[in-house]
Amino acid sequence: MENLQSLLSQTGKIVRKGKEQDAASGEAFNIFRITKIERAEVNTHSAMIAELLNPDGSHGKGTQFLAQLLTNMGVIYNCSLKDAFVRKEQTFSDGKGRVDIVIHLRDHLILIENKVDAGDGEEQLFNYAGIGGRSHKTAHLWYLTKQGSGAAEHSHKNVDYRRMSYREDI
Repeated sequence: MENLQSLLSQTGKIVRKGKEQDAASGEAFNIFRITKIERAEVNTHSAMIAELLNPDGSHGKGTQFLAQLLTNMGVIYNCSLKDAFVRKEQTFSDGKGRVDIVIHLRDHLILIENKVDAGDGEEQLFNYAGIGGRSHKTAHLWYLTKQGSGAAEHSHKNVDYRRMSYREDI
């Protein structure tokens, strides 16, 4: 019984210390959870990311956020980012779905599929890769999830795509 009390006491100290560290670092603060929109991917997460990446966004920082993301993702571009445009929920003429976030550069097309909680559609990334291939630009297909997990095989059908996570990349 004494060992159990000691274990519970030590466990309590560890939990309290973790909570204190989270509070000090801000890790526990999640505006999406607080406002109960943490799963509203299209009208919150994708909209916010697209706005931040847009050089003409209301943030007033010009190309700063877009340049940082492209650098972090290793994209080498040969154009002015001032001419870039970013679209949320863009539909393409082939009717193969709506891409959550699309970044148009003169020489690159970046397609970002943002998955907060939704499942993968049948051949979803496969179809998006086709859009990129038909663009006559260097195409990038990125799959953004909370933890950087991979897409379902029925979605990607072995096309190349890059995993992204909210924690590491956003």
